[in-house]
Amino acid sequence: MKKQKLTVMMIVFILFLSFSGLATIGETADASEEGEFPYPGDPWAWEMLGTQYAHQMDEYGDDVLVAVLDTGIDYNHPDLEDKMWEDIGYDFVNNNDDPMDEDGHGTHVAGIVSSMAPEAELMALKVIEEEGGDWIDLAQAIQYAHDNGADIITMSLGAQGSSLGHLIELRIDAAYEDGILLTAAAGNDDNDDEYYPAAYDSVMGISAVNNTKQKAYYSNYGDWVEIAAPGGDLEKLVYSTLPDESYGNKIGTSMACPFVTGAAALRMGAEPEESNKEVREVLQETAIDLSDENYYGYGLVNAYLAAGGEVPTPVQDFSQETGDSVVNLKWDEPWSEGLSSVEGYRIYRGTEDEEIEFLRSRTRTVELRRYRRSKRSHLWLLCYGLQ
Repeated sequence: MKKQKLTVMMIVFILFLSFSGLATIGETADASEEGEFPYPGDPWAWEMLGTQYAHQMDEYGDDVLVAVLDTGIDYNHPDLEDKMWEDIGYDFVNNNDDPMDEDGHGTHVAGIVSSMAPEAELMALKVIEEEGGDWIDLAQAIQYAHDNGADIITMSLGAQGSSLGHLIELRIDAAYEDGILLTAAAGNDDNDDEYYPAAYDSVMGISAVNNTKQKAYYSNYGDWVEIAAPGGDLEKLVYSTLPDESYGNKIGTSMACPFVTGAAALRMGAEPEESNKEVREVLQETAIDLSDENYYGYGLVNAYLAAGGEVPTPVQDFSQETGDSVVNLKWDEPWSEGLSSVEGYRIYRGTEDEEIEFLRSRTRTVELRRYRRSKRSHLWLLCYGLQ
């Protein structure tokens, strides 16, 4: 009976091993018209993670090899061809050494990794096509990445409801114990059912947020989610590379996963002596707390802090002058090595942490109308730029 049950489970996984990215939305454009990485199209997701500040510190993920287990990669894309591993990779679906991407999903994922860590190398391992994939191919690809020196394995794919089988878990655990960091998308079913391989202990499970740092409407969640990253929604989509020298938008936890992968590559490039487990701890410790662990795990990944950036110093010389109807605030802008400027400030009043002003500019003076003139109020300022 056990053997019969295992056969049924294998069939289920063959049918339902699927992408963790939603459909492409929006038109693509010729590469020559859109320019080059790191910021093609709308860079909101990259900026949310402080990637630009990590690059200002000259951290680019040098000497890090990332295995992308997906639909393959368009290794001829002008923004990716120079980033490919010397042997490019392997196609486990068709059992040949040409992992060309004919779907676009893997190229989009690879483009996100490359935009985050432009000096990292990409190993293309094709394990899935538009109609799905076979968990045996996934197991073989994990072993291939392990045998060929990958530092990170990223998987924007999976199956929901139960594990992918003992062989997958054995391969994942072996890779992790041998120093490889593994990341996987949490899935797009908007529920808390465990999604594998993201839910394995040896894998970082990645949920998705939108541009307001709220859970994306489709993202899975649960106590097995480890960290969050931008996956976009219908208001703000994630822009990256697509086959045939083009670019386009996608949304999904598939897009969130390579952001974490890229941040990990930045850390490995900055601190090559750290183990995969130490890198994982750094990503956890430097994540921006978003309050709900069930949705976001440790919080929103932060590329700048993960790469070794410092939190900026507090604002200096904060003062206020109270008039008949206004309060004038003045302060000196904080500064931190590697962080050229903050992106804005929040102003709070009173004892209930009531936010009364949100400044998106680098304003150093502001005039506020007085609130409740009959009562005394405390005013204080919080700079932001990393959150």
